[in-house]
Amino acid sequence: MFQSEIVSQHTLIEAHDLANPDSLQILAKYKKSLLKATSQLPDLCFKVADEEFKLFEKEATAFINALPDKISEAQNELRFKKLPDDNALVRTAKTFKTIGYGISKYPEKLANSFRRLRGKEIRSLRPWMHDIFLQDLAQYYLKEELKSVYDEIINIYYKAIADSTIGLWSKDE
Repeated sequence: MFQSEIVSQHTLIEAHDLANPDSLQILAKYKKSLLKATSQLPDLCFKVADEEFKLFEKEATAFINALPDKISEAQNELRFKKLPDDNALVRTAKTFKTIGYGISKYPEKLANSFRRLRGKEIRSLRPWMHDIFLQDLAQYYLKEELKSVYDEIINIYYKAIADSTIGLWSKDE
């Protein structure tokens, strides 16, 4: 749209001596393009961006509703082991979690010892399961986290326009 035109004109201005009459024509064209772009921003960008994100939000909601509410998975062994990056609170919690897991698996271990004595097949210990609330997780990342990243990109874009405007004003002085 205007962005590539403004950037190319800005590059031309930086390369020319402003005392040259041709440079003043380039500067005037640059100012006209910049004013045209900035005058249409409130009408164009904010409304279009909001409408596009509303469409995305509608599709994301349909996608999220198609997901199961929650799934259960076996807990990873790393959730029980103390890691170097863990803080003191997490290390303490993992110690108690490991103790709790050992106590909860004692009946299975005892049953396996009797199976071993009778020559039967030993059953593997069932892992602790945890629920993953998939819809909530997807909603957070697709609607909240992505929106904040999108807002950051929009802010960078508008900052670039503001910087160009400040550059334009500095040329006027």
